[in-house]
Amino acid sequence: MIKFVKNSSFGLKLILLMVAVFVAFSGQRAFAFFCPCKIPLGVATAVLHPQTNMHITQGFNDLQNWMISVYFQQNLLVSHQLSTSQQDATAMKQLEAEALMSDADGVVDNARRLQSIDVALHNEFNPSEELCAVGTNTRALFAADVTAQMNHEILANRAAQRFLRYGDSVSLDGETSDRRSRIGQFLTTFCSQDEAGGAFKGRCTGTRPGADIDIVGTLLKPSTLSIDYTDNEVSADEANIMALQTNLFGSQLTEKIPTSLLVDSRGNVSSDAKELILDERALAANYMVAMAPFTKLAGLKSMGPPEGYEFLKAVMEDSGIPESEIESTLKGRPSYYATMEILGQTMYESSDFYVSLGDEPANINRRIVGMQAINIMQMADLLDFLRYSKMNYSLILADSLRDRQDALRVEVESLDQEGSTKPRSMPF
Repeated sequence: MIKFVKNSSFGLKLILLMVAVFVAFSGQRAFAFFCPCKIPLGVATAVLHPQTNMHITQGFNDLQNWMISVYFQQNLLVSHQLSTSQQDATAMKQLEAEALMSDADGVVDNARRLQSIDVALHNEFNPSEELCAVGTNTRALFAADVTAQMNHEILANRAAQRFLRYGDSVSLDGETSDRRSRIGQFLTTFCSQDEAGGAFKGRCTGTRPGADIDIVGTLLKPSTLSIDYTDNEVSADEANIMALQTNLFGSQLTEKIPTSLLVDSRGNVSSDAKELILDERALAANYMVAMAPFTKLAGLKSMGPPEGYEFLKAVMEDSGIPESEIESTLKGRPSYYATMEILGQTMYESSDFYVSLGDEPANINRRIVGMQAINIMQMADLLDFLRYSKMNYSLILADSLRDRQDALRVEVESLDQEGSTKPRSMPF
């Protein structure tokens, strides 16, 4: 029964019901219920059935002792203790699991945030391939610009030597030696068999007919010229540019002035030669100003360093330019002019450029800055040519005032001692 009561809630309820019945019918009523005789209940219980009374009392005592010591202390209390311990253990396990889950949620959230930061840093600080192309292709710009400036100065100095007949110029002995050298170069390099109605057939061996007068083919059309006046070799482009320069600026020179007419017996510059010397130098200065845009453009198109060739070639290939045109444009050593032409024009003619505009905003902003930097360099180059143009406009204005200046000088020289003047002959 104990096992039944211990393991069944129904048994527990039955025992409690029996206890309630015994309590309800305890004393006289209990005796009357179990002994339906006519004797008074108190007397019958005390006199006739003392053993029954004791038995019932002892039964209640045993039941009480069993309820407390056996059922409660040995079973119910232990069960509740074990249940409480198990619930505590389960709760601790659940709490530990919840703590672990909470920690895991925090770890996962932090990991997600760190990954988001990594992605943002990757997007913001990882330049795109197109941006790298711009940065890579500008590496050789400085060296190409230095080379361009150097060749520009060399061409200008060569022209000054020719005008003023000094240095290693072929005009050292005057116009006669200059023309003799130019005619020889024409017959061996620039003449055509059909030129002058075929008069030169059999007399000329020109390998580059007309290159000394063709400014489009010699200077304007090519993006890179094989020009490097710092070495000891003369390329075809170098000879063509110098011949074209000679034909365009100062084709006719003055003869060499004898030293005896320039310097007197005492070693001083003669008074007759002073005005001639100044006029000749003034003419040379005008030629130098007029020639500056020519030599500047030739310098910009002179060969630069070979470092940027492969990268510029890749850009042109992506734009669909044929291999032959790429080689004629770059010539293995792209010039400053060719590099700026690719960075400022050719690069934007490729569809890849517009497809790549879907890149991250940070890279797009970097590319905008790169494009602005290229635009600033283009504006600086344009400013140089505008300066040359303004100087030429100034020379044209000064030349238009030369007649007025001569007339004024004549009037000043005509002043007599009394301060009167002759009738004006000035054109204004």
